[in-house]
Amino acid sequence: MSKNFWIVGGEYHDTAFTRLRPGTQTIHGPYHSYDDALAHWKRITHDTKGNAHIRYAIAEETLVRRPLELAEV
Repeated sequence: MSKNFWIVGGEYHDTAFTRLRPGTQTIHGPYHSYDDALAHWKRITHDTKGNAHIRYAIAEETLVRRPLELAEV
């Protein structure tokens, strides 16, 4: 099992953060470690800190690898 991390977000209609403004949504990644995702999150949130309607979050994707099943001969 491995994990990928993504940064998702954009500009919202208001500070309730329930509805994104169309065309502002962004996805960054994948990052193979939380620390890499966090470092990038810090950079992009610093660049947008003057706009209270922009929010980003780190999302975790867990990849489950199932073992291969051997076919009967």
